[in-house]
Amino acid sequence: MHPVVRAEVADTGPLSVEHVAKNGAWLVFCRQSGVPHPELVVGAGAPEAIDDLLAWDDSGRFLVLRRDNDVWLLDVESNLSTNLSELGFDDRDDVLDYRQHRALAFDPRGEVLAYVRRRARVELVLRTLATGEEQVVTGTSGEPWRFAWDANGQTLVVSSVAPDALSGRTTFPVRQRHGARLACSGLLPHFHVNPDSGERPTTTLVSRDGLTLRPAPDFTAPFGDGYVARGADGALALVGTKSRQLLADADCGGRVLFADPERGLLLVTCTNDKVRPKRVGVELVGVRYRQDLGVVVQSLALDRWPDVPVRLVPLYPGSEVLLVDLDTRKTVPLTPGDRVLATSAEFALVRRDKALVWFDTERGTDVLLSSAIPPFAGLVVQGSVVAVGSLVVDARQGRVLGSVPGRPLALTPDGAALLAEGGAANATAFARGPLRWHTPAP
Repeated sequence: MHPVVRAEVADTGPLSVEHVAKNGAWLVFCRQSGVPHPELVVGAGAPEAIDDLLAWDDSGRFLVLRRDNDVWLLDVESNLSTNLSELGFDDRDDVLDYRQHRALAFDPRGEVLAYVRRRARVELVLRTLATGEEQVVTGTSGEPWRFAWDANGQTLVVSSVAPDALSGRTTFPVRQRHGARLACSGLLPHFHVNPDSGERPTTTLVSRDGLTLRPAPDFTAPFGDGYVARGADGALALVGTKSRQLLADADCGGRVLFADPERGLLLVTCTNDKVRPKRVGVELVGVRYRQDLGVVVQSLALDRWPDVPVRLVPLYPGSEVLLVDLDTRKTVPLTPGDRVLATSAEFALVRRDKALVWFDTERGTDVLLSSAIPPFAGLVVQGSVVAVGSLVVDARQGRVLGSVPGRPLALTPDGAALLAEGGAANATAFARGPLRWHTPAP
């Protein structure tokens, strides 16, 4: 594998950074002089105007963009492009903001792209990125609307809608987008309000090879080889291929706050509190295991899917702060007012007023990393690498990597920081280029 050449921008004018690859291999920005339009920079290449950015993978190697009315799959490592429009890509999108195109999903391993194409019929396709080999998934209920991989890339969760019984037309749950998904940012963020307007979706779990399909009518979240289901009475259960085991009964009315399939545990907020309807108790649950943590938090509207497993999960019940240790199944109190910035194994990187400390939950000890954090310091997190203001820290090792001469716009996993060298953005002005990567200096 060749070393990554990080993308930079030499322009000195006002600009907005729209998206940066996790490894810095490419970035999309908009010049904010004249009529803004998105531009893509790959490695040491020159900026190239694009019409839209539709999807990207976590590795930083692959992205899907629209250019000259066609949709392209780009491999920035090999510099190869595939015209998905010629393959029949279904370009219809919805207006849900801050996410990728509804008909595209890269698996977290960076090996497979799931996409929808429209030929004689609508098809869900799994494309192996290394070879271009494609597997058509057959047997989903209705037409694929949105889909997403679970955290380990083993299962594709497909939400589908069936045609209307009278008209025969398929209507997505939210209205269709007319225009680009990526619009150049203004000084203030914005988003659409999207009431349900179409058919209710059904869920199907598709295996990684596309050969095994499993209906999940009461699906809530993926969970290892099974899934978390919510029954009609509100009870949560773990559904396997041949079993259904209770996690939280109907009296809890649980919402999934955090899920860890590797440990077989979930943090669940119980919403059926008649005395405190806007605040909910938290329980740690598993199959034949239930522990009330004795704290309450703000209620949730949505269930959270499992992410990369971690040992420590922060909770903020009022002014208190605590860590739930999933290995010991105990809670670890912190100092009221603390903010957990990142965790790694048994360690937590914590902001405590003006100080930055690395807390060891097993020994109950702190290591002071800095005592002079500005009150309104910005925060950028990339895995275990964290930038607090201009200070860059490795939360896995509890080590200050150094400082950079400005406020980072993005970080790479090895600690490089992207800076707007002409000046950072503020409430009344855009950032100014050039955009360059800096290695933290001791």
